[in-house]
Amino acid sequence: MGRAARRKAAKRAERARPDVAEAVARLKAYEQVLDWAYPGWAGHMDRFRTGLRDEVGWPEWCLVPMAAAYAVVSGGGDNTVPFRELGMVAMMSALYAWRMGRDIWRASPELAEAVLATDMDAPIPVEVLYHLPGWCVYLLDPGCPGWPEGVVGAWCHLEWDANSGRAELRVVLDLGGDPKQVPSSTICVPLHLEAGRTVQDMLASADRVAEEGARRGGRWLPKGSLTGAASIIQPVVALLLYICSRGADIRDPDHPGAQLPSRSVTPRPAGPPRVWEMGYRIATALRASRLAPHGGSGAPTGRSVAAHLRRAHWHLYWTGPGSRSDPAKRVAVVRWVHPVLVGAGEVMPAVREVRKP
Repeated sequence: MGRAARRKAAKRAERARPDVAEAVARLKAYEQVLDWAYPGWAGHMDRFRTGLRDEVGWPEWCLVPMAAAYAVVSGGGDNTVPFRELGMVAMMSALYAWRMGRDIWRASPELAEAVLATDMDAPIPVEVLYHLPGWCVYLLDPGCPGWPEGVVGAWCHLEWDANSGRAELRVVLDLGGDPKQVPSSTICVPLHLEAGRTVQDMLASADRVAEEGARRGGRWLPKGSLTGAASIIQPVVALLLYICSRGADIRDPDHPGAQLPSRSVTPRPAGPPRVWEMGYRIATALRASRLAPHGGSGAPTGRSVAAHLRRAHWHLYWTGPGSRSDPAKRVAVVRWVHPVLVGAGEVMPAVREVRKP
């Protein structure tokens, strides 16, 4: 989509959806704050990204490590960033990645409520998160039960820790305050991406690293400060998993049939923000089912079933050459199964194949 077309689509989206207009204004204000506080910051980040990739060799799923933003905020060299300004590092890293697509993701309240009701106390398939559509996702508050109160949006991007080589998901929560009051208007929460772990486990791992870093710097952090954020972060992760899942109901309302964003190998700042809607075909069927509670398709017993979403869940199955002949060689595989619409006629899903990272 060209810049002119994106600009027209953005204007239509803002007129039709007041919450989108407010989000666009806030995101622009955050960029302006960085432009004022750190003139030329994006150019500095560009030079880090293009000049040090071969030397440092970070993974292709990371646009540029947060160490680059730290260098910009600190002024480089042996300078350090004061603890109270570390939020600027997180904000700069997230906004730099988000600028490459400027995509805003907006879930229908009906779908979001079903997704957020998923049991997030089980281990999550972290491999899915390596396939985020774009370098950074900005999730808009879906306005439904289960979404953390006081959070108007969240930037989500992948991070590679330059010191440890650890893969992380960085979630920067937009608290709806004055963008000029960064970092107090945002909170950055890291999750250490480790297979077979729950969100709580990944936050606990980040907690331990944060406490060790604070001690080395002569500071003190309350024990479990990140782990206590699980109830806030789990809804964000649940929606991210839905975005990355196969068959997700996602559309660009202004350009039917448009392909989902991707992580370009030659990233550059995009034009005006673009809105992606999640679950709006499903939401239409759910709203219709409320008007006609018995209008669903018949079950084998002849009983009529009202349209509803079957709760998202984990699906465990066995695979491998020994599945039948030699049970000892069987391999257990867990798949993420997103909410399934039941009893609402035909809803054609959009299918997107993903490969292992």
